[in-house]
This record gives sequence, C-alpha cells and structure tokens, in this order.
Amino acid sequence: MLTNQEFFDQAMRNMAAKPFPCSDSFGECLYEMTDSDGIVHHCAIGDFIPAGHQAMQMRETNVDEFPHLFPELKGIAWPSEPNGIELAMAIQHFHDSSNGVQRIFGADEMQYIRAEAVAKRFGLDDSVVSEIRAEIEGKK
Repeated sequence: MLTNQEFFDQAMRNMAAKPFPCSDSFGECLYEMTDSDGIVHHCAIGDFIPAGHQAMQMRETNVDEFPHLFPELKGIAWPSEPNGIELAMAIQHFHDSSNGVQRIFGADEMQYIRAEAVAKRFGLDDSVVSEIRAEIEGKK
C-alpha cells in the first residue's frame, strides 16, 4: 500500500522523466496514450494504474471519481492514507496544468515551486523536487 510520501516522490520522479505531459491534441489529459511511434505514455496517475485495467481507458473521468468506480485501486493508483485521493488529485492537477508541449520540469522555475507547494500542503518532504532540479540542471 502506497503512503502519501511514496506516491508523491514516485509521481514527481515519473513526471521528471517524461518528455511531455500525456495529453491528446486538445490538451486533455489521458491516463494512457500511444504515440505515432507506438510508444505508450501515461499521465501522472496513469503511471500507477495496472496495465490493462479498465481505468486506463476512462475519458473525461477525474481521479476523484476513482474511489467509487475502482475501489480496488486504493493503495495502488492513489495512496491508501485518508487524504490520499486528495493528494492524487493535486498531483494530477499539477501534471495537467503544464501546457502540454513542454517538459513538466525544466526551465520553468514556477513548476518547482508548485511541486514544493503540493508537498507542503500535504505535510510531505519535498526533497525529491530539489533532487530533480539538480539532476535536470546537471544535464544542461
């Protein structure tokens, strides 16, 4: 079962590794999509949904609906802690607020500040954000 801290850290690392957010041509987030090269991509929450689970195919379904639709994913697709679904929603919102064409982490300092704010809101350690910043800046 995922804790809030484990979920936050892994979600941030996953997003930092992505070349772009997972969204369609209209900028709508998709839990899963296959690009023109046949490569499968996932959004922030899609990374945690088991392959082949019907939740991957949901469109226009917000993460906050998952506890009612897919209770079996508690502790897998969102943390099992009492406010775990709220954290998942905050991380998905963070992911979705990227403009869809740029890396989630990179030159925009505001993204790091926003990620740290999500951690602070949930009483989490935000050191993974500093690690991501150092790694990305080291690649420049």
